[in-house]
Amino acid sequence: LIEKSVPFEDPACEPHTIGLDPTTPLDELRTLAESSDETIQCNVAQNPSAPMEVLRSLAKSSGIAVRSAVASNSVTPQNVLLDLATDSAVKVRIALAGNDKVNLEVLKRLASDVDPEVLSTLARNPALSSELIEVFAKDKDGLVRRNIAKNTSATSEVLALMTKDNDVWVRRNIASNPFASDKILISMLSKKPLWTYKKI
Repeated sequence: LIEKSVPFEDPACEPHTIGLDPTTPLDELRTLAESSDETIQCNVAQNPSAPMEVLRSLAKSSGIAVRSAVASNSVTPQNVLLDLATDSAVKVRIALAGNDKVNLEVLKRLASDVDPEVLSTLARNPALSSELIEVFAKDKDGLVRRNIAKNTSATSEVLALMTKDNDVWVRRNIASNPFASDKILISMLSKKPLWTYKKI
């Protein structure tokens, strides 16, 4: 048998991985951030080792994907995230809403967003303050309430009130929330048939 030769391919040299490695030297990340390849810029933008000035610069990129990557990066400066909270692209605001390192000011600005996907994503964020969780627990959008019901930062008081929600998925998510107390779960089972909830 004659073995066919297979050309050596180093995954680290593939375009989709360049700039992702957190051990990449800072000067190299600065150089890569100026690449004309948007994929490489995205990689640098989501790299937790990216220099602050690089993230500030990439946050002003014309590329929505690049700005979204900056918005999702846990080390992006809060003032940069605050600006991205009013970005014209919904995708950027959705990425930001899922970032659990944002501060209260950013969360409050996102909470006033009119896009339902931004709000439903924000409702899953464990960084939400108790005040915002209480507000979202009464939101008219069922998906927002469903995500609050499974948010691990929701208090027992909020979850207890939400057991009265008419949306079956809200109640099912409460039942699957690891922080729902035994008292809440027992109360739910006494009021609704077992099949109403996910397996506890």
